[in-house]
Amino acid sequence: MRPTRSLVFFTEFSTPELVVSVLAVREGRPEIAIGNVVGSNVFNVLFILGICALVRPLVVHAALVRRDVPLMIGVSLCFWLLALDGTLRPSDGALSMTM
Repeated sequence: MRPTRSLVFFTEFSTPELVVSVLAVREGRPEIAIGNVVGSNVFNVLFILGICALVRPLVVHAALVRRDVPLMIGVSLCFWLLALDGTLRPSDGALSMTM
């Protein structure tokens, strides 16, 4: 996929999650925003990838598994650790953005 098409595609499908999350935070319901982000990511990784694999076998390079899978697990664990105290602060968000 070309970069321009990718940007349009991903922007189009990410905008609803962004709008819901921003509105939820503005209305004082940050748990909705967190659930929306986490749920959307889990759905995209598991369901969408699974449907794609049903349609056409996916080729997964060993380098991808060695690099990206541990990275996803590590970032998920960091998010969990940041949320343990029940509050995500702006500094937590800044740290998350750097990962």
